[in-house]
Amino acid sequence: MTAMYATPPLDMVQQVKNIIDNYRMGEMRALAQDPIQNAMDARRLNANGPVEVRYQVVKRQTSEGKSIHLLSITDRNTTGLRGPALSEAELEARGLGTGQFFLNPDENWAAWESMNYTKVSEEALGSRGQGKAAYMYHSRHPHPAGRLTPGGLPVERMCIVYDTLLEDGTYRTGLRLALPNDKVLQTPFEDEEAREIVRTSWSDEDLMIEVPLYLDPLGDIGTRVTIPFLTAEALDAITGNELYDWIQKCWWRPIQLGKLRVWIEVEGGDFREVEVPDWWADSPWQKNPKPSNVYVKENLKVDPQSDDLLIKRIVLFQDDDLTDNDLDRFEAQFAGVQLIRGGQWVVTLGAKSKFGDQIPKEQRAGFRGFVEFEKRLDKELREYESSSHDYFQKRRKLIRQIEETVAGAVTEFAVEQGWTGAEDDAQTEDMRATEVLEKISDVFLRTPDETEGPNPNKTKWTLDIDGTFPSSRSRRIDWGKSLKNLTVAVTQHPSNHPTLFKIELALVNPAGTESKVASKSSSTTKGSGKVKFGDFEIHQRNGRKGVLACPNPGAYGIRAKCVVNKETVASKTFIVYVGQDAAATVFNDHGLAVEIENLTAERPQVLDGDRVRVTVTASNRTASRSNFGLNVSIPEWPVMLADVIPVDLDAAASPNLPERLSKSWELQVFVDQPTNPGPDPFVVLSPGHHRVITDLLPMSANGVSGPPVAHASRGFQVGPDSGGSRLPFRVMPYPDETSPKPKWELAPVPGGADEYVLRYAKQHPAHRAALQQTTGSSNRTSLTGINLFLAEICCEGLLEWAWRRFHEGDDGAFDLLTKASNGSAHAWWDFYEVSIDQLVTSSGDDTKEVIEIQRRVVSAMLYLLERG
Repeated sequence: MTAMYATPPLDMVQQVKNIIDNYRMGEMRALAQDPIQNAMDARRLNANGPVEVRYQVVKRQTSEGKSIHLLSITDRNTTGLRGPALSEAELEARGLGTGQFFLNPDENWAAWESMNYTKVSEEALGSRGQGKAAYMYHSRHPHPAGRLTPGGLPVERMCIVYDTLLEDGTYRTGLRLALPNDKVLQTPFEDEEAREIVRTSWSDEDLMIEVPLYLDPLGDIGTRVTIPFLTAEALDAITGNELYDWIQKCWWRPIQLGKLRVWIEVEGGDFREVEVPDWWADSPWQKNPKPSNVYVKENLKVDPQSDDLLIKRIVLFQDDDLTDNDLDRFEAQFAGVQLIRGGQWVVTLGAKSKFGDQIPKEQRAGFRGFVEFEKRLDKELREYESSSHDYFQKRRKLIRQIEETVAGAVTEFAVEQGWTGAEDDAQTEDMRATEVLEKISDVFLRTPDETEGPNPNKTKWTLDIDGTFPSSRSRRIDWGKSLKNLTVAVTQHPSNHPTLFKIELALVNPAGTESKVASKSSSTTKGSGKVKFGDFEIHQRNGRKGVLACPNPGAYGIRAKCVVNKETVASKTFIVYVGQDAAATVFNDHGLAVEIENLTAERPQVLDGDRVRVTVTASNRTASRSNFGLNVSIPEWPVMLADVIPVDLDAAASPNLPERLSKSWELQVFVDQPTNPGPDPFVVLSPGHHRVITDLLPMSANGVSGPPVAHASRGFQVGPDSGGSRLPFRVMPYPDETSPKPKWELAPVPGGADEYVLRYAKQHPAHRAALQQTTGSSNRTSLTGINLFLAEICCEGLLEWAWRRFHEGDDGAFDLLTKASNGSAHAWWDFYEVSIDQLVTSSGDDTKEVIEIQRRVVSAMLYLLERG
């Protein structure tokens, strides 16, 4: 029998809404941003003049006499949508042949009609369907037959029509529908037929849709996208000038440079060309002499180790007569320093949120600034820019270096202007606390693949190392002795097919310096694989193969990296003590680890309608096969994800090579009860912080036979994250300090599901001294004053939290603190990972040893925070 395959239907309406939810400043910025970005990217080399984009609203009537509005967005001096209209079969064949859905650089038509593709030899940020969503979202309209969801709400549909004229005279018209399933014309209209559709209307009785266009065909090379059924909200935003404001905020700089012109026209109403804001209109930074309220610095290095990564210019400006014209419901737009990449505004470092302790309240409304980058740095930043073009990945060292350089410029400007004492102490502390917590989260609590965007098919790798020591009770090895049977085991989840991998071994000395030892390749079978490296002798000098050179006593790390397709997917450091005593290694017999991934968007926060994947990994380190029951729940949701489901774990080869088993659940998260949720699992959770709670229960023939042998939990945020911090505890001062308080303490929240709060004493001498040092400080990003105080107590609190959780069987607690390194070869990451491993494997009975290790870990964390 011949197998038949079908493409599952895609709820395009929901996918478009999910994409728009990913825009931090809403759907109007998306409409101002992506159409012009598409046009600028498609600029024709032989064009005469700037890229031109025209937004035009017209009113039309259907054959039944119903009035609708159309928004057409037309560009000229562009290439148009070049390339063939590839069929579904042709696209599928490419995927089967290459393992990746790719398009060539000039296949613009196919790119426009596709989602989630890769462009060959290009660094496209628009390959995820952002642009299509920016148009389609504004065409939402109810089903013409008045159909309702099971919950009684109108069924929504979406539609866009697009036509293009190419240099060779080809004319083409296509359309995309979301019904809610995704549909495009398999064969677009061509030439005269395409023009006739544009001149008249398009309809389909079977789909119950009619689009009265009645537009003039394009006379210039370029592209037009028409949004029929324009929503009332979009129409209000256009006629009320909100769209104009967003376009001006996004694109004023290329308009000023003569690279772009944009018009907005409403039939029977306004016709406006988007202009440069008044304060930048006469380029005040170019005046000679420079006005006293203008600051300019050019050709600034952001990385001391690179002469090529330069800020082209920083321009700052302040005018007391200006008013704050930012939209209050969003982050800063003009009131602050705009970062402009590729001519487009990406994000603003706000006058209040970033520079509140340098710019007095009365000067903030009139404070403006912008930053432009030289070509190489501009290109580099493309890698760190979100696909929605509205933020940079803050964890990147380069982004922090840029922000610190800008902060230094703002400080100099504030000194020039004579501004002092911008904030009272309490507000200064609040703002700096937010930044410190975000930075700790960015450096230590983000997974390496987080910045790559959502990927439901991403394989997760786990790596373990083991070796036989001269004594079974200690990790001590003296010179002339051997570490035998060094073995590295890997597991992958999901384990869909055999995968080639390579293990690279390196020796990390007590100073953090790394030297290569060996590498071997293998492949997984049923999701697991092992590489045996054999025996290694320990000597003070390295004279031959199979020898580890350890010249001085101390704790050495054997670091293993698992490399797949030239990418490090997992790493782990194994500690050996050379020439000195070491505590006996103590492990929990069984453990659990929890991971939560957002499969919908590039953000840790979970918004309404997002899909998430919860992965729970159970481990057995004993020499006996074990049978367990697994409970997985979200306390605020009455239905358990897992209710004593069986988990059978084979015996472990050794405590260092545990047997692991992972189970996953994919579900959709809503903030209100969905009216038409579909067949897939879902949960309804109020905005705020939630946790996934897991327990591993011993089982017998009669059922559960005792209390949990392991317990783990992991938190996640539903709705916008107010602080940006991803610490596993809240940070706040003691509410009452009438009696003496310790500098800080970590305590569980009464009645909170595994929730903790770290409280600190504002009357403590260390806090008072830190605050005094901070007052009037010009550098808000350095680890001094309050920044250092908060960073130190939070790093110490993280270790205490992980220590507590680990001894409850939460395998993921310490893992959470080390994943961010992603196998970094930097000495301080090595020192940090080695020290954490020592803490994990210490007996816990030797309080002095634990305290010493904790001091080393916190020191490493502070060094890593300082270097970014």
